[in-house]
Amino acid sequence: MKQLISDYKKLKQKLHPLELAAWTHWKIVSIHPFQDDNGRTARLAMNFVLHKNKYAMIGIKTKEKKAYFKALEKCSYTQNGAPLAKRLVRHFKKQYQNALTK
Repeated sequence: MKQLISDYKKLKQKLHPLELAAWTHWKIVSIHPFQDDNGRTARLAMNFVLHKNKYAMIGIKTKEKKAYFKALEKCSYTQNGAPLAKRLVRHFKKQYQNALTK
């Protein structure tokens, strides 16, 4: 976890906030530092980064879980948060489009 914090401090200067949020989530899940609730903690940390950077927080709906888990798996292959960040962008795009049509 100390390494995660150190890496986070470096990456927050380099990565877009969406990618930083995704990276934070993926890293916590991949480290798996707790016996239980690693996914919940990772989503909380992701939403903290989003909120801190003035983005809306995200909840993963049941119907989105398959794509969400697939994006996390791709993060492990690429060793970065980009696949999950792309999923977040799709989520925001859909959320904002829905808001405009109401």
